[in-house]
Amino acid sequence: MSDEDKELQLQVTHEFFHTAREIRKVERQVLAEQGVRAPEGPFCSFCNSAKGEVPVLIHGQGDAYVCSNCARIIGSMAKDENESQL
Repeated sequence: MSDEDKELQLQVTHEFFHTAREIRKVERQVLAEQGVRAPEGPFCSFCNSAKGEVPVLIHGQGDAYVCSNCARIIGSMAKDENESQL
């Protein structure tokens, strides 16, 4: 994968995580306005999914968390990077 392709992949992934966080934020605001109890934290630091919304939520350093869905995405990017260095 060329450096340009890697940069594009990083940009797309960043936008994906940003969009996912914003969707969860709006979703919780709408639920609150409708009087529906929104999920409680902790939340994934990447996509903002609550612990009960994902298969596994891994506690990282400090207040950081990563869900299994985001870990899979990040892991596949790291795997692609490692394979390209062989």
